[in-house]
Amino acid sequence: MLTGRARPFAQAALLARSYASEVFERYSERARQVVVEASNECHARGDALIGTEHLLLSLCAVASVASEVLTSLSVSRDVVLARLPPASQLHAPGERGQLPFSRRAKLALERAAQRPNSRVESEQVLLALLRDTASTAALILADRSVDATVAEREIVRRQTGE
Repeated sequence: MLTGRARPFAQAALLARSYASEVFERYSERARQVVVEASNECHARGDALIGTEHLLLSLCAVASVASEVLTSLSVSRDVVLARLPPASQLHAPGERGQLPFSRRAKLALERAAQRPNSRVESEQVLLALLRDTASTAALILADRSVDATVAEREIVRRQTGE
């Protein structure tokens, strides 16, 4: 039985799990891989929060339309890593456990799922990252002259085969 003090924490954890399943239920398998890989990147760096930079690193790594778009725009994992500050080492690199999303990463993942009744693909995650122009991912991409318009044009070109 939970004590009065532990109950709110257990309820918060349950609420967080149901929120996560609600947000990610429409994500395609590949888009879910992007989220898992972002967590792996965060763990590998020893960072405390999964940020937009981890999502961008994972978009470079997971084979998808988004990774093809990034490659065609000269954005690679190495380019992203070169722009990141040294890892925070707030926990031991590789240490396991569930890490929370930063506010900006969480917002991007929610934005990617905003279109009702549609499957969320990796390219929607990329476009959502670009919508928050102050996020670490958007700033890195802006340094490479990539914004939402450029990325969207390249996504459409790839999807239509033009």
